[in-house]
Amino acid sequence: MIGYMDNSNPTIHCVKQGLDLHKDSKSHEKFQWDIYVALASQYSNNLSEETKKGLYEKAAQGHYPGNQKRGYRTIGDIGHKIWFVDSDSQDAKFIPIAFELYDSGNFTLKTISQKMFEQGWKSSVGKPISTSEMHNILRDCFYCGQFIWHDKKYEGKHTSLISKEMFYRVQDRLSRKLTGKYRKHTFLFNDGLLICGECGRYVTAELQRGHSYYHCTKHANNCSQKKYMREEKIEEQILQILNSLVIDNPKLLEWVRKALKENHTSETDYHMTTLKELEEQLLQVSKRLNTLYDDRVDGIINKEFYEEKRQQYEEQQQAILDAKENHVKANIDYMQLGINLFELSQKGPGLYSERALPEEKRELLNFLFLNIKLKDEKLIPTFQNGFEVIARHAKDQSWLGVVDDFRTFD
Repeated sequence: MIGYMDNSNPTIHCVKQGLDLHKDSKSHEKFQWDIYVALASQYSNNLSEETKKGLYEKAAQGHYPGNQKRGYRTIGDIGHKIWFVDSDSQDAKFIPIAFELYDSGNFTLKTISQKMFEQGWKSSVGKPISTSEMHNILRDCFYCGQFIWHDKKYEGKHTSLISKEMFYRVQDRLSRKLTGKYRKHTFLFNDGLLICGECGRYVTAELQRGHSYYHCTKHANNCSQKKYMREEKIEEQILQILNSLVIDNPKLLEWVRKALKENHTSETDYHMTTLKELEEQLLQVSKRLNTLYDDRVDGIINKEFYEEKRQQYEEQQQAILDAKENHVKANIDYMQLGINLFELSQKGPGLYSERALPEEKRELLNFLFLNIKLKDEKLIPTFQNGFEVIARHAKDQSWLGVVDDFRTFD
């Protein structure tokens, strides 16, 4: 089709059809044009219908015809896509965990997003997954093996990331949360501190007859940890663990305290003395650089000798500055930190018992423990923040080396 513009009579030439259209075209030429337009419209509509028909057929066969899904990849073109889990993506790893956390009833969308961000799940711009996106993920039945296509639900043939039971428990919780009819019970261990000692999944909590019970989410079908453990029994073991850090012998306790404090004083004196010596060395090198510059200006030494010595002195200067920086970092009172942690460990049981609110107890536990494994109704703690040093010596009753361990603790 070729168009020619004329101010008085614009013309369209349809080369293939041998048709010229302008304002003075005959009626049969206009009729012929209308037929071509109708045929083109019919072809377009038929193509659209056939495409939709093909997509509906694919959906009925269990293959989702839609666009990208987090945690999945596709093979094939539109209408012929085969979906499979993208094991290389972070989404496939963290989406099941997000469902588990919300299913536990102990997390909000915001706290799940933040916790997953700390573990490495980020958006494309490096930020936490937004709450709206997290809500969309938890609402998407694609992850339990189903999908919605044009307001109709289909059973998919793709591999699911979670079970249907978990998905619909989450939907029920989300619905009740939105309608305001659901009130979340605040559990003591509701921040992912407890994990299954067998499969590594988070331990969830349920409220039954006024008591809180904890158990593995059992997302892994081969996990044998099926017993429910009452919160009071968990707290009993927590107190036993904290009591295991306490030194019962008053003389031994005082000896450890004295050894830590004396060593802290000697560490501080050592760093201060070393820094003073480095300052003197730095001053000497600076004087040599100034003298060297004066000798060059006065013509006492040539340019080659000046450049050689200047480079040598500047390298010495940088080495001294690096040594100073290392000693400054080393003098951040690591031994004082060890003293504070030791004192806290000796007061741990009392501090825990004195805390009336679950939030206060959780704050203390999250500082002491990286996590606590629950296996066969027994707690297996993993300490952090220096308490692993104290726990190791408390277990072996080998307090003689605690000073050295705190000195080298990173």
